[in-house]
Amino acid sequence: SIYQLVAGMDTYTVSERQKALTYRFQSRAWNSLGAGEWSEWLEVSGSQVSLPPTPLSLTRVGDVTARSFNISWRMPSSASLLEFPVLHYQVELTSVSSTTLV
Repeated sequence: SIYQLVAGMDTYTVSERQKALTYRFQSRAWNSLGAGEWSEWLEVSGSQVSLPPTPLSLTRVGDVTARSFNISWRMPSSASLLEFPVLHYQVELTSVSSTTLV
C-alpha cells in the first residue's frame, strides 16, 4: 500500500499491527516537478513488539499450612507496560517428590 501524507508530516503510525508479520517501509517526497528517489528500506518485525518483562522476586508469603500457602511476585517498571498492560498472569505448579538415595 502507498499512503500520501500532507507536506510537513515526518511520522506515520502503523495501527493494528500484527506480531507475526514483518513490515517494510520506504518513503519519498513529491513536488510540482515530480517524485524524488525512494529512501532505503526499513524493516520492522512485528515480533519487536514488547512482551511483558519477567516478574521479579517470586517468593513465598506467610506460613505454609496443612492446606495452603501463598506466593507473590512483583513486576519491574517498563515503558512497554504503559502501551501494552498485563492482561493476566500464569502460575505453573509442579510437585517434586523427595527420594532417599541409598
